[in-house]
Amino acid sequence: RHYFDFKKRNHHGFIPIEDAFYQDKHFGMLFEKVSTSMFLFEKKMFFEEMKTEFDEMTFFGKLDLDLTPEKTVILKVKPERLEGDLSRAQTFLGKIIDAKKEELGFFGNFSLLPSSYLDITFTPEKDDIDLLLKGNINSSTFDIKGKDVVLSQAKGNFRFDLRSKNLDLHLDESLFSARRKNDDESSFLLSNSHFNFSNLPYWRCEFDVKLDKGTQSSIHFSGET
Repeated sequence: RHYFDFKKRNHHGFIPIEDAFYQDKHFGMLFEKVSTSMFLFEKKMFFEEMKTEFDEMTFFGKLDLDLTPEKTVILKVKPERLEGDLSRAQTFLGKIIDAKKEELGFFGNFSLLPSSYLDITFTPEKDDIDLLLKGNINSSTFDIKGKDVVLSQAKGNFRFDLRSKNLDLHLDESLFSARRKNDDESSFLLSNSHFNFSNLPYWRCEFDVKLDKGTQSSIHFSGET
């Protein structure tokens, strides 16, 4: 359904979309099972209650496109729910921050909070990207490459800010495993611990960690790498 006002030279309307797909060549993403109501007003498009699946992740929320400025596309994405596989999410983020997958080492499940957003302004000269992600992780693993250290069965929350290239990670609980030079492995229960990664993708880290081994011993340490 669409309406044209030839006197005022504008138009508006909406188009229902069901079970569609969209191939994004810019980031190399395929969005499948797209369902939404697309509202059009002049050079703006608003996608309400959008549902889609992409790369083992599911999205529900809204998306706005503004083509009003000359030679410019403004994209705003506001998820109400986004969840899926952490390794798939880091692959997508790696394209934005130019980080290699093996440098990140996150695996498991995540879900985003509604306060997250993605804003991109596309111009012929460059892309300006503003990204803020807040969410929870569950049954996740953080493999610290080259350090023989693994955090597994992790539960907690995170905040990632692309502008400052900062990742804040709080773990309510996790299993901390470290391999010694003689191949013996020590495991501790990690609880109420905090990690702050800055200067991405080079991963400078500040940490405050509590480790427990059984009921009789515990270790609390903090520092930076």
